[in-house]
Amino acid sequence: RNVEDSDIPDPQFFQLTYGPINAANNADGYMGFVALDNYDVAGCAQQCNTRTIFNTTGPCIFFNLWTAVVNGTETSHVCSLYSIFTDNSTAVNTGQGNLQ
Repeated sequence: RNVEDSDIPDPQFFQLTYGPINAANNADGYMGFVALDNYDVAGCAQQCNTRTIFNTTGPCIFFNLWTAVVNGTETSHVCSLYSIFTDNSTAVNTGQGNLQ
């Protein structure tokens, strides 16, 4: 989450694990991502809840919501989904080139 979004309540069955930091994670258990229209914590949680053991290798238990910024302009909001819990030690992706 961004600092400005710290007042957003945690979605049911989820809690803020770490952040806010300026990095996305590269964790084990990656299940793919969903592009969202806006920075929507509840929407990302809903996407995670739709990934179950019946349609993937395991249930989604962790998500990482981040905003792609290119040349200072927000370009997309990305909800990355994971079947394995992680912590901030895997948050090492700070972008490349013009993508931050």
